[in-house]
Amino acid sequence: MEKSLDEKNAFWKIEDLLPVAARPRVPVGRDTGAVDVRSGAPVKGADEPPADERLITARETDIYPQDPDEEYMPADSLISAVRIFHRRTNERYYEQFRRAAVYYAEKEGEEVPFAEFFSYMPQYSQMNEAQSAYYFYWRTAFRHGEKPAASLSYLLLYVYEQINLAPASPSSAQENLMRLWRLYGDEHPRLATLVREWVCDLSLLYRLPPPAIHVSEYRKMLGDFRLKEFFIPAESRDRALSAAVLLFCNNYDYTKSKFYTKETKADFDRVLVGATEVALGFLRDEGKGLLTGENGISKMTRETFAGAVCAYPLKAKIEVRYTSFSATHELRYIMTDVLKYAENALRGAWGIRSKLTVYAVTRPLAACLDAYFARVLPEKKSRARAKTESEAVYESRYTMPVRAPSFARAAEIEALSWDTTEKLTAAFEEADTNEKPQREVETASVPADRESAAFARDLPVGKQIEAETVCENGGFREKIKPFLPFLIAALHVDREEQRAVARAQGVMPDVLADAINTVAEDALGDILLEETNGTYHIIGEYIEILESEGLL
Repeated sequence: MEKSLDEKNAFWKIEDLLPVAARPRVPVGRDTGAVDVRSGAPVKGADEPPADERLITARETDIYPQDPDEEYMPADSLISAVRIFHRRTNERYYEQFRRAAVYYAEKEGEEVPFAEFFSYMPQYSQMNEAQSAYYFYWRTAFRHGEKPAASLSYLLLYVYEQINLAPASPSSAQENLMRLWRLYGDEHPRLATLVREWVCDLSLLYRLPPPAIHVSEYRKMLGDFRLKEFFIPAESRDRALSAAVLLFCNNYDYTKSKFYTKETKADFDRVLVGATEVALGFLRDEGKGLLTGENGISKMTRETFAGAVCAYPLKAKIEVRYTSFSATHELRYIMTDVLKYAENALRGAWGIRSKLTVYAVTRPLAACLDAYFARVLPEKKSRARAKTESEAVYESRYTMPVRAPSFARAAEIEALSWDTTEKLTAAFEEADTNEKPQREVETASVPADRESAAFARDLPVGKQIEAETVCENGGFREKIKPFLPFLIAALHVDREEQRAVARAQGVMPDVLADAINTVAEDALGDILLEETNGTYHIIGEYIEILESEGLL
């Protein structure tokens, strides 16, 4: 007999599978909806709760006060205000470590064999006897200026020790951490990343001036650090700020320039750092507010010693208000073009015609920079290397004499060429078919693709070689024709006309100039246009070539 649907569904009634004593009892007619949970005596039906009953309150999660415990303004700093909020908590995490650090602070160690030690959060209690003996030996040697071998865990233990001992002597802790950073930072990149964060926290918390860092260390120590401004003095008299802007506040890495070599490195570094300093002084004097006003103001909140083994009473929250040179977009654009403008000046001194495109250098700023370049640029020189006497004698044997163009000589050479062509063609055909070819020599006609000879006849003798170069590259005339309106505007050195031509094509003048120079470099091996104060002009020695070719 087939089971009914109810009987089939009865399989899913779990309570039928349980023992009778274990079955849950659900009161009939009882409201099982959600209710507020209250502490104290249990609720009895609908009666009012006892008078002493109170609601469960949420645990206080904000462990910092609303108002700062301390506030100060650092001197000679890009940081304008520091607000410190000390923790409001009874938690005593890592308090035992702090007491141990104080207890072992004066302990000296004897030289012992190296003992490997590893811990993610190293503490004294985690070391065995051999590891403890080696740590105190290492610390003693380090205090005397030595650099014994040390694994990262030993170094981190020392860092934690300095953080917890900092209240007794903050300046000593700062000095010790900086020396550790310099000695072991290259071997242990993670140590370098953590120490610079915690040195910043320690200095701000205990009102210490930033540790001295030489400008040559900026790139290695501050490359990806968020609060670079803490380590950089506000005044540019010692070139610290200029060097920092040069490294971190622009979009152009001049060390990647193809002209940056071992020979030119000194000039690049000297001139571009100086140009940056001049530009910063100009912007400050002009009142642009990029480093003094509200344009570059940023705020940051930091919890001190995050991730370190540090007793909780020593931790704090710090709010920092500072002038951010690295995050000020307008300043970044200006300094990018200042570097390009300075490199263009160097290129000009070295006789290099190709230039970088510059947009954001105004005429007053350009005049200020030009006055600086007049004092510091190297003496102008040609890029061509003087030939030695032996090289000159050798090359003279293979140098073709320069002759004036001659129509008669050209016709003679052409006739001889076709005569040679006929003989060679006849010889090959006779070998294949044993038949002598019948062909008339057309000595009077000139093939249409031989424009070089006609072009050369119209040029002075001194320009004959350049003309041949243009024609040998082929297609120069056709490639440059679309740019004739802009070339004519450049010939007139008319800035407004150049802008009008570019505007009609929906581009910037710099785009057209770059395109023309690209075509010219392919054909001539050099650029055609140079820019001065935002206006392009044709390099003088190429005007005659363009005129002779019928382009101007």
